[in-house]
Amino acid sequence: MYFSRVAGLSRKVAVFLALTLSLSASLTFAQGDEEAGLRSKIEKLRSSGKKSDLGLALYQLGQYLAEKRRFDDALPFLEETLAIDRSIAKPADVFKDISAIAMVYGFKKDFAAAEKFYGECLNIARETGSLKLEALTYSNLGTNAIFARRYEDARGYFEKSKDCAAKSNDYVLEAQARLNISKILKSEGKLKEAIAEAESALKLLGDNDQESLVGEVNLALAELKELAGDIAGAITAYRKSAAVFLNCGEPLREGKALLNLSNDLLAYGKPNEALTELNKAHEIFDQEDDKHSLALVLSRLGSAYADIGNFAEAQRFHGDSAKLALSLSENSLVLENQFELAYDYYLEGAIDKALKRFLEINSKLSGQTLEDKELPGETLNSIAMCYRELGQYSAASEYYEQAFRKFSSHGNQLKSLAVMNSLACLYLDSGKLDLYQKKFAELENAMKDLGKEQKDSLEFKRLAGYVYFNHAQFLNRFEDSYSKALDEFKIALQDFEDVSDRKGQIRALNGLGLTSLNLAGVANRADKQVNDDKAMQLASNALSYFKKAQPLAVDSGIIDLQWECSYGLGAANQILNNLKDAETYYFKAISLFEKEKAKHTRDDSKTHTLDLRGACFQSLVTLL
Repeated sequence: MYFSRVAGLSRKVAVFLALTLSLSASLTFAQGDEEAGLRSKIEKLRSSGKKSDLGLALYQLGQYLAEKRRFDDALPFLEETLAIDRSIAKPADVFKDISAIAMVYGFKKDFAAAEKFYGECLNIARETGSLKLEALTYSNLGTNAIFARRYEDARGYFEKSKDCAAKSNDYVLEAQARLNISKILKSEGKLKEAIAEAESALKLLGDNDQESLVGEVNLALAELKELAGDIAGAITAYRKSAAVFLNCGEPLREGKALLNLSNDLLAYGKPNEALTELNKAHEIFDQEDDKHSLALVLSRLGSAYADIGNFAEAQRFHGDSAKLALSLSENSLVLENQFELAYDYYLEGAIDKALKRFLEINSKLSGQTLEDKELPGETLNSIAMCYRELGQYSAASEYYEQAFRKFSSHGNQLKSLAVMNSLACLYLDSGKLDLYQKKFAELENAMKDLGKEQKDSLEFKRLAGYVYFNHAQFLNRFEDSYSKALDEFKIALQDFEDVSDRKGQIRALNGLGLTSLNLAGVANRADKQVNDDKAMQLASNALSYFKKAQPLAVDSGIIDLQWECSYGLGAANQILNNLKDAETYYFKAISLFEKEKAKHTRDDSKTHTLDLRGACFQSLVTLL
């Protein structure tokens, strides 16, 4: 379980944050003189008669105070600047002054006043015939509407900004407008349209590694592709974003992109690549003294080391992250790291130690304010997993039921169904086949009753993939319904491909391969030439499935998936009379068995892998 949840921000909040200060070139807050120096300068200029210089100094002080969030103090100076610039008829400066006043009113949450002043800016832009200023003002109006939570109005303003920018051939303003529209479409769940707008923005900007906006658009595009299930596309966009922010000298934004990139690499089954990116992010946040982000990076480093089987390092990093979070009084992050530390023990095979830790966490959660609202349910689910591994099925069932009730009480139907699926797997593992079939039927009906939005979600598709993967295993292992099993493995494979779940893809491909081998065995036993040909074709199909799965399994670093592929490749080659290759793959499978047997997986939403060890040894003996 990873706690990045970057894409899990509330949609409206994500838009709100992303658009804050969007296109605020009209108000770039002063970074220079201190307040006392500016006030002294203003007093001297008041008696000099230099109105233009006085107006500039007043504007600078207004900027300085606004930057310090002293908005009520800033307004009188900006208003005096405006009066001076009106008196000397400087339209460009008047536009700048009014924009600054409007933005300050926006920060004061007086959105109506801000809109009124932006309306004046719009009049100036039209009177001077400046489409660029008109585009800029519409963008600022859109940002103000976002602050006011008027999202439909905001989109309308950004559309007008886009049109004006296009007519004035200002590709940067047009790209910014398209980015803002993309973020609003994202908040509405219109991912395809949002991705199209973001990609159009990138086309306008070109391949410019020195333009910060290119990094911003790539970052937004990566998050959209992540939500759409295109993890490979998200990884590419995050890499580009990080490279641009590096070139632009924006380390904190580079670090955020690297952190998000590493989360996707972990989810994609590439922990070694994730480690490389996390180490870069670690260096950035350490140098910038961003302790909160540093705590997050340390936690991800722990998860990456756990995924490659280096549990000593995993436990060290999760412990360090918990200590840093504790020093920052971030209790929620402390608990999340303690959860991950318990998972490290689980993955290592120290189930008793993991169970003790999960039970301790569960006792601490009552009354806590948590960033991850699902942590209590996840903890109960993890306790169930531990009892399941220890063979204490009654206790496991009890905690799965508690996890189901916890998620249901939060209205999280998909999490509830995922726990129901885990409970179904428990019945399958413990040989309670009637209970499994009953629970599977409940699951199918509950999934059918979900609304369209939930059925279109990545979480649903991943859940459906495992539900049908498990049922295909049941059909294959207990019912000998191999043709039906093939159909359901194919359904599962499609679901896993839709959400870029590489581990699920490997499992489904291996399931297809193993089921094809079972069908080949049936055909062989028929003792007819036509069926011999069919057996060879089925073995050839199996070989193809295992060949697709093998590089993915090696890349994932998960040993049980690797030995399953090796066994399957050996068995398929044996049927196809490629005996030398069969022997090589069988030996490879056997060499992986000892490494695999003490390992565990973060995923309890599947049944245990079919026990292929005996079959592998027996097949190898027949060859030697």
